[in-house]
Amino acid sequence: MATDKKVAVVTGAAQGIGLYITEKLADDETIVIMTDVLQKKVEEESKLLRGKGKSVVDYVLDVGVEEEIENFFDYVRNEYGRLDILVNNAGISPKYNGQKRMIVDTTLEEWNRVLNVNITGSFLCVREALSLMMLNNWGRIVNMSSQAGRTLSRVAGAHYSTSKSALIGFNRSIASEYGEYGITANCIAPGRIISPW
Repeated sequence: MATDKKVAVVTGAAQGIGLYITEKLADDETIVIMTDVLQKKVEEESKLLRGKGKSVVDYVLDVGVEEEIENFFDYVRNEYGRLDILVNNAGISPKYNGQKRMIVDTTLEEWNRVLNVNITGSFLCVREALSLMMLNNWGRIVNMSSQAGRTLSRVAGAHYSTSKSALIGFNRSIASEYGEYGITANCIAPGRIISPW
């Protein structure tokens, strides 16, 4: 089903910043596909937004799994025939008793998981999204970095800070390589926010 409306994908959309971005995009008469690994939460929130007349669809997606990402973007291609906006918001920042884990206590498994979700997942989503955006010579990519990726953070672990710094560098590459196709890429680097979650 091709559409003339703009189509947006927001990862990590079930709560917090991702949910707010979804709401604002849906206010602009954009079809928003809100993805999250939290199945019950993303289904509940999308149902609430549809009840308000918003064009939103929920999709359960773990951005840490390449095959799931490929299948998801096949769905977007087959269902909508276009993609205009990608917001890479999904991310994890493990805490233990409310505190970050120090470098000497960080396992390789945890390090790899954080980088896999926060930077590799964003890379994979961008890689798949670009071909759809290039069809119309237009696209907007927004990568959610963090103040922890720009300056010292006493709250975030080294893996989180590293992944968010890497996202800024990756963002520059996207903008450099795909600007000629009408595709822009920008990073947002929020600090800590007040959220129910």
